[in-house]
Amino acid sequence: MKRVALSRLSDDEIVGRFIDYSIEQEDMILEGRIGKVNRLYDRIEKLIEELRSREGDHRHALLPLLKHANPQVRLKAAWATLSLAPDDALAALKELADAQLYIQALDAGMTLINLERGIFVPK
Repeated sequence: MKRVALSRLSDDEIVGRFIDYSIEQEDMILEGRIGKVNRLYDRIEKLIEELRSREGDHRHALLPLLKHANPQVRLKAAWATLSLAPDDALAALKELADAQLYIQALDAGMTLINLERGIFVPK
C-alpha cells in the first residue's frame, strides 16, 4: 500500500484513519502488544497534528467522535479536543471514567486528575 502524505488527505479521510487506529490500538492493548500500541499512538498524534496545523484548526472534525460507539475512539477524541471544546471533551472523559470501562475508565480518570492538578495541560 502506497503511503500518502497526511497533508493530501481530506478531513474525513483523517477522521476515518483516526477511528481505525483508535480501535486497533484498543485491540493491541487488550492483546498486550505494547510496541504496536505505541506505534498507533504516534500515528494518532500525527493525525491530530495535521488537523491542528490546517488553517483555522480542523480538529473540530473530531468532535462528533465524542459520541462514537467505541470507548477508545471517544477517549482519543476527548484528548484531541480538550483545548478546542473543553466542556464537551471533559464531559466525555467523565462519562468514560464513570462507566468503569476497564482501560478507558483508568485513562479518562487519570486524565481528569492530571488536568485538575495542572500536570496535564492540553494544547
